[in-house]
Amino acid sequence: MMRPPAEAAGGDIVAGTLSPFIIAAVPALLLALLVGSGALLIRRSFGRSAGLTYSVLLLPLTLLVLLIPGQSRVKMLQMTQVLQDKTQGIQQRVNGYFNKTIRPLLPKPEPTRAEVEAATAGMKEDARKLLSSMVDENGLPQHVDVQFPVGPPPTNEAEKLRVFMQSFFADMVTLQNSYLKELEEAGISTLLAPDRVVSDADFKQTPTMLVQIRAIVQDYKAKADALMVNFPQKIESSDFDQKTKAGMVRGYQQGLAKSMPLFRETWDIEVSSVELMSDILDHLHAKRKSWTLQNGQYMFQEQADVDRFNQLMDELDRGIQRQSEIRQKSMEGVEANMKKF
Repeated sequence: MMRPPAEAAGGDIVAGTLSPFIIAAVPALLLALLVGSGALLIRRSFGRSAGLTYSVLLLPLTLLVLLIPGQSRVKMLQMTQVLQDKTQGIQQRVNGYFNKTIRPLLPKPEPTRAEVEAATAGMKEDARKLLSSMVDENGLPQHVDVQFPVGPPPTNEAEKLRVFMQSFFADMVTLQNSYLKELEEAGISTLLAPDRVVSDADFKQTPTMLVQIRAIVQDYKAKADALMVNFPQKIESSDFDQKTKAGMVRGYQQGLAKSMPLFRETWDIEVSSVELMSDILDHLHAKRKSWTLQNGQYMFQEQADVDRFNQLMDELDRGIQRQSEIRQKSMEGVEANMKKF
């Protein structure tokens, strides 16, 4: 009943916001629901075997005890107790062998329908919470202050899957927060501020800031790429069974093929935006004697200088708008996938 429609296989992973991987875990959830009750059957079969042996041997002795008086009856009762002790010893050894050798090889008990529904609802809520907190009202990335609920240790595969996804979401939150923090410390918010540009008359502060910002963008572009590409390794290092891992990896890779181009485009825009800001600052520095600052705006004397400035600013704005479009499309894709499940 929980199998998604054919067109949803693999999901539509949202790389632009680094938050859609809940869909990749659904195949694992389905596999977890297919495990049998072999452990219970084997345990019952051992119990019946030992119980039958004990009953067959004990019945004749019981009849004899009823017929034999005195000392003979005492001896038979003693023999019965010895037989009972031995039978219990055999049962204990069988149970010990089962628990140590056989039980670890058996599929884990499947979660109940209620447990699956609770875990699925929890994963949807976690994803929505993350999506809504990663951007501000203008659709721009912001510092993420979100906490996922910490409950008791998972008792089934469905609960374990939610905890696993929360761990990955936490990695994304850490990455974005660290990225924004380092950019802010490097002065990204004041880089194009007219007051700062005017104060940097000798143009010595600006190149230093640009070097730092370029390095930060390249560093986190590589870290974000590694987070995406290495996710299958995170799955392989988990304690899910091999079939579950295979299903998760397969679903993730199918979604990754769709999302990676948008993911790469987002970071390419991030890199080009820094270069456009550098071109804008170079233009302002080269034309420093032909513009003045009035009411927080650059007033150029030559129309060609105005046109060049506006051209660069328009390119910068188009890149930001494109990033917002990718992010919005990704968020809508995640919402659509969550509704399917």
